[in-house]
Amino acid sequence: GRLLSSTLPLLVPFLAGPPGAAEQPPPLARLPPEAGGSQALASAVLPHFPRLSEALAGVLTRLLCRWSEAGAAGDSAAKGEVAPHLGPDCCELLLEALLRGRKAQSDELLAVRLRAATAVLRVLPRSAPSSTERAVRGEQSALRMADAIAGWLMDEVGPDASAASEASNKDLMPRCAVEGLDLDDRRRLAFQCVVWPLSLKILEDCPLLGPRILCFFFFCAARLPFGSAEGEVARFGEQKPALGWADFLCDVFDALVVGGAARGLRLPGPSAPEALGVGAAQALSLPICDAGRGGGSPSAPRSEQGSDAEALQSLGRMFVAACMRTVRAEDRTAAYELLVKLCAQSILEPVAGDSGLPEDVKGSALAARAFVLAEAIAFRNAASLETCNWGTQDVGRLRGTRFAALTATEMRAPLQEFAAATATRQDCGPVTKLALQQLAAMLPLL
Repeated sequence: GRLLSSTLPLLVPFLAGPPGAAEQPPPLARLPPEAGGSQALASAVLPHFPRLSEALAGVLTRLLCRWSEAGAAGDSAAKGEVAPHLGPDCCELLLEALLRGRKAQSDELLAVRLRAATAVLRVLPRSAPSSTERAVRGEQSALRMADAIAGWLMDEVGPDASAASEASNKDLMPRCAVEGLDLDDRRRLAFQCVVWPLSLKILEDCPLLGPRILCFFFFCAARLPFGSAEGEVARFGEQKPALGWADFLCDVFDALVVGGAARGLRLPGPSAPEALGVGAAQALSLPICDAGRGGGSPSAPRSEQGSDAEALQSLGRMFVAACMRTVRAEDRTAAYELLVKLCAQSILEPVAGDSGLPEDVKGSALAARAFVLAEAIAFRNAASLETCNWGTQDVGRLRGTRFAALTATEMRAPLQEFAAATATRQDCGPVTKLALQQLAAMLPLL
């Protein structure tokens, strides 16, 4: 420990570069970034330092935000050369040191780590990537780091949600109670009290990152226990502590699928200066973005170029899998009803936030909502969820609306009529038409 501590002052310039040279690649970023290469070997010592100080945490955070491929995707380089950057192995080791290093849960560092995680999740390239390949690699780097952060939150911070809430100084998330809950339900509550407020804060600050934040939401949800209804009843009997899952899912749906014209699923347009659209669409081919990882349907084979329609469908599938993972197994039939009716409401009734938006944006939002509904129906059939109790279960904030009491049969008819009429309109774009056609094909199984 003493030996490592004494070498730290010599290591910082190697990691961050000399003072006053913030825009010059540090020596670490100039090493070969290949898997298992010298970059990773040089970074491997960091998780073993006896103590992570706030100052070193700041150095590592700035290093990741600026020199990971997510931050350096727009950097220029001489013809035939690759701009200096940190490879995925190196980023993973730096995050391990930052988030999981020794004394990871010390009170004075938890708030620092939460701020560092927030900064890494919202990283953007300093300038527009010069090629599609660099845009994709940049967004893939951001998604890999988001997955590592999700693992830390759910494995180490999640079980002590109230401590994480207090460490944030109340500006990141509310305080939440965990009394009377077992470990599985504490993790579910942590998801509501820690992961979701963190996601929502980033989403509101930078709506362009909607697809990345939805992926992060899914990465965290995939680490929740899936369980079975029989197991839940065996643990609690008929009396189980309430987790407020229905209102929580309404909040999530409003933020990701309704708000900002379905900002959680809608890809940034071609005018986005960071070229996030193409990067987000093709980055979803990563194995960590497979909905099967979270209990959903496995991702379908994607075309080499990764079309917008394929990206929307993948995001919709991840969204459904994440939502179903956040509730107890015995609540999934009710959660399915709620998700279907929320989708139906956003499709069949005007969405206040969509008024005044360009027609192509409205069409993209409609496509996203149709894909979510189609994926929810696919999940229901794969999981054999019953619909015989529709109209009698908790539907969150839909209570008192015309949708609350509808049965599955009554819900199907207006959706079929809408999908058939809208898909044949001349102003219906190709992605929206495809989404509505897929929805129409799935509706008989609703």
